[in-house]
Amino acid sequence: MKASSSAKLCLLLFLTATSARAQAQTTSPSPDAPNGDAIKSILTEAISVASSRLFVVQEQTAQVSRDGADYRVRLPLTGFITPADPAVNAVARPTDAGMWNIASMTVPSAGSFGTTTPDTAVRQTEYSIGEQSIHALIDPKFIRPSSLTANLAALKIRSMHFDNHSEDVIDRYVTDSTWSVDTGGLLDLTSNAKATNWHQIENLRTGSNLDSLVRTVSGHFTVEGLDRAKGQQLMDAGEELIADRQTMLPNQPPGLSPPQRHDLRTMVDAVSGMLTRFQGEWTLDGTSFVAGITNSGTIGRVRVEMAEDTRDQQLNANLDIGMDDLAMTSLSPEMASYVPRHIAIKSIVAGVPTAKLMALLWTATEEDADPATVDTQLTALLSEAGARIGIGSLTFDSGPLQVTASARIVPRIDGTFGADIHVAATGADMLIARAQGNPAMQRLLPALLTAKGMGRPAGDALVWDIALGGGPITVNGVPIPLAPLRIGKSQHHD
Repeated sequence: MKASSSAKLCLLLFLTATSARAQAQTTSPSPDAPNGDAIKSILTEAISVASSRLFVVQEQTAQVSRDGADYRVRLPLTGFITPADPAVNAVARPTDAGMWNIASMTVPSAGSFGTTTPDTAVRQTEYSIGEQSIHALIDPKFIRPSSLTANLAALKIRSMHFDNHSEDVIDRYVTDSTWSVDTGGLLDLTSNAKATNWHQIENLRTGSNLDSLVRTVSGHFTVEGLDRAKGQQLMDAGEELIADRQTMLPNQPPGLSPPQRHDLRTMVDAVSGMLTRFQGEWTLDGTSFVAGITNSGTIGRVRVEMAEDTRDQQLNANLDIGMDDLAMTSLSPEMASYVPRHIAIKSIVAGVPTAKLMALLWTATEEDADPATVDTQLTALLSEAGARIGIGSLTFDSGPLQVTASARIVPRIDGTFGADIHVAATGADMLIARAQGNPAMQRLLPALLTAKGMGRPAGDALVWDIALGGGPITVNGVPIPLAPLRIGKSQHHD
């Protein structure tokens, strides 16, 4: 592992069905071949890949013994500081249907390991697992669906790097996954997971501290048509990019360094044709947090939904984020009433030709890329019939104010590109009245009154249609006396 904040969660990733990623690239012996070698190969590859190579098996010293119809497997691990002889132990049995039934599998119940970060410091991670139950049913060739279930209790993970310390405590973590590989070697994967009472503490050397508790975290995701080699390439290049960023010198010229540019172009190459479809949903219920000394609050629910589809040579994607019942307990009741209790945003990318998008990414990451050429390609991309990039909807509240908005990036007739933004709000008069009677809010009055004056009445709401790019900024068709905002077509001087 490179320097990545996800290192402490690799123990959880170890228990997901991504263990299938590289296994299907090899021809595993069927249960009719030497069974000891078969199960050794399957588990070795699973552990290495699923933990992002954090756990590495010494396959040459693996031990397999026969116990009736069962095979008892001990796979020694490297890279641990403690215990002295870490190993994964499993009991497996070939079925009459040609599958492998992993009746049980356990990792070391406690341990520590260290990784060297780009600043030559050592990030040390310690963990312990109070209870663990892991089962799997695996097709050696991964043509038929394989499955894995895991149940962990009393999971603790502690990470130390310089004066930065973090600790995660999870009462229970449960996951179940299924996966298979098509005739072209592409992976289909579905996974569900749930964690209860996830307590996280972070103390950074910068003085920033965070103490949070999430009562329930649940998630579901589906991947179709994943090219596992490209997926690994993307992960590796992303970690290299982070490492290169952390080793930047204070006097380094602005812009991308050659290693960073190489990492980005490697990532661009990886995402081309990497998968057909992705869909994921995550929900956090019952969050409480203390950030620093003066900020604390609670959140009833956070929802995140992501989807991506590249079928028909078009990219269609969305990212939806919702937050309900946000409360800042560190504020006075009066000021806390203006903190948005409900926030929802839905972003959308639709009908974008993947070939033109990839060409744009290649051009934008070239050394000495011409901004004018990038702008021209982006404008052409946005001009494609049916192409849409923007915010489908944004809603939030602030005291009596209720706001809805949307935005879309669009090409302009002068060859630039800009944005059309629509905002509607109710309760503005009541908010202004409250501000007039509250000395702490009176400094906001000029902005509130100006915004109201620029709004267009529509029933009980005020509406602002804002146009950016292609000339002066306008609100409801009225030019604003500001310098034109040029979003595209950067100015060039000889």
